[in-house]
Amino acid sequence: MMNFEDDAKINISNNNLDEVSQLCQELSNLENDIKSYEDTVKDLKKKADKLSMEIIPEKMNELGLKSVELNDGSKLKIAEFVQARITEENKQDAFSWLRDNGHGDLIKHNLSANFGRGEDDKAQDFKKRAEDIGLDLAEKEWVEPMTLKAFAKEQVAQGSGIPMDTFGVFIGNKTKITKT
Repeated sequence: MMNFEDDAKINISNNNLDEVSQLCQELSNLENDIKSYEDTVKDLKKKADKLSMEIIPEKMNELGLKSVELNDGSKLKIAEFVQARITEENKQDAFSWLRDNGHGDLIKHNLSANFGRGEDDKAQDFKKRAEDIGLDLAEKEWVEPMTLKAFAKEQVAQGSGIPMDTFGVFIGNKTKITKT
């Protein structure tokens, strides 16, 4: 068996260390390129969102249009969209509102318990008791994002009194281009 010092002598004498150094430099350059391209893509997405959600809808609104057929045959349409998000800060208020207004069924709820070191017997006993009464343990309370979005959209359409800030509701317009 060769020790580390013998291995180092072989690498140096075979110029393999120079090759490793060059490969590392190439890797570093590629990682820098990737970061640069990711930043470029992020900037392009911001510009596309600004055009799609602000500039084009504003221009179409000025012209009094909701849709138009473009010279290349594709169709441009301005569609309203609704987004919603429950932040950790608003979670309890949002869940209380849902429960108080008959929408508690949107909330998913899992329960669990933590046991410390040396409490394995207690954990096993707790698990058995929970299973005996039909509980599957895990703790988390949330509303699925797509469910929340659909619910918020429905509430906005109905003109209900959903607390917009509590649910982080945002209503906007978005440009959709359908190519033919």
